[in-house]
Amino acid sequence: MTIAALLVLGLLPALLMLHFVTSNWLPLPLWDEWTTPGDLLVDWCRGTLTFGELFRQHNESRKFFPALLYLCLAKIGGWDVRVTMALVFLSVCVIAALTHRILRQTPRATTFSALIAWVAVMFLCFSGSQFENFLWGIQIEPLFPGLALLAIIAVNTSKLPFHWRTIYNIGLALVATYTFANGMLLWALGVPLPPDSPRSSRKSLTKWYALYAACAVVSISIYFIGYVRPPHHPPFVSITAHFRELALYVVLWVGGFFRTPNVNPEMTGVVVSALFVAAITSAIVSIARKKNWRTFYPPLLISAYACITATV
Repeated sequence: MTIAALLVLGLLPALLMLHFVTSNWLPLPLWDEWTTPGDLLVDWCRGTLTFGELFRQHNESRKFFPALLYLCLAKIGGWDVRVTMALVFLSVCVIAALTHRILRQTPRATTFSALIAWVAVMFLCFSGSQFENFLWGIQIEPLFPGLALLAIIAVNTSKLPFHWRTIYNIGLALVATYTFANGMLLWALGVPLPPDSPRSSRKSLTKWYALYAACAVVSISIYFIGYVRPPHHPPFVSITAHFRELALYVVLWVGGFFRTPNVNPEMTGVVVSALFVAAITSAIVSIARKKNWRTFYPPLLISAYACITATV
């Protein structure tokens, strides 16, 4: 009975978000959607679309795979941004499902403890503060690298042979790179883990690692061919000269996720950030003492992705 109640409680925010989205969505492109995929679809309809244009830069990103998705969707049912809004919702559902898998595989986790944590994840994934993002179909692009990272964790913690781990991780990192700019971080974070009891020889592992590294170098190198820094973007700031402002920005951004009319985002951001630092410190201490790094591999990888993305 308790398990069923937790399942219902966890599904509640997703069902509410689904209701809010389908009650408010409109088939009207918003902001950047007029450029991507708007310009792309105009060229396609005119018959002037070239293969090179699929790689053209939008802000910092080269959105080759989203471009293919938009063209396929337009071919099937025309340009209706509500379809990509539905994909955004489904992507968050997949993120929640992959997170539950990670929680369930945590050593000493029980069905009850994993569900408790999963309920908290569901309220974060489908938080009311994210309502606007669910109504913007193009948000499937910044969502995908995070989804791909969770998929990489699932691959690296599975019983798949090492060569299949390498192939899957190459595919996920490649698609993420050419979906949204920070997707290229997955080449560094998604390095395939060798199995606990390696069946492959050292020579075989070296060969597959070399292939992974070569794909990463080629993928990232091609990305920057003809790359132009967006002229409307502000210059980089000095971390030493503006550390206080940068720290306050991060704190407010974190606290803003939990914002309500009665909650101070700065105070909330400080508390959440402090808990995050305490948890990471505890994990590092445990790894140093017990050498149990695989236990903390999933949360540390997710944390690294979040922190590096924020820093960039």
